[in-house]
Amino acid sequence: GLKCGSMFRVESDLHGIHDQLQDLELLLAPRGVSVSVLRFDGTGSLIYVYRPRKLEERLTQEGVPEFLAGYGYDMTSGIGMVSQLAERFALCPTMPPEVGIFLDYPMEDVKGYIEHSGRCCRCIGCWKVYGDVEDAEKRFRSYKRCRDIYCRRFEEGCCISRLAIRA
Repeated sequence: GLKCGSMFRVESDLHGIHDQLQDLELLLAPRGVSVSVLRFDGTGSLIYVYRPRKLEERLTQEGVPEFLAGYGYDMTSGIGMVSQLAERFALCPTMPPEVGIFLDYPMEDVKGYIEHSGRCCRCIGCWKVYGDVEDAEKRFRSYKRCRDIYCRRFEEGCCISRLAIRA
């Protein structure tokens, strides 16, 4: 639970991935984790795994609602923000630039990426850094340690439902 969400791609047909995700959702929901398909391109799906409570906290941080409203998000609608993100993926030929908000990237870096079209960053790690390099590198190390531990545990046979801790 270091961040509100992560994305990854899975090669699968649409029917197969939905069945697998329903099973995964049943395993992870008691741990406060949700799973959604953001995009399907015919050969695979882009999956978003997130903690709804942490995502809600992120989406209400100072400046975030106004920033997302600038990309057409309706912060007051009954449509969930993850559903709106999936709609944005359907409209954007590549990655919607605001996706970094949903991945817990610092606002300064999300805005910097957009303003500089992904160029002229100060540092590259899990994302392109345009702001506080020292803080970003600290977060990168923390994420790497966590990823290494969880990958090792998974390789040792620990099931996903046990790896997902309640945050």
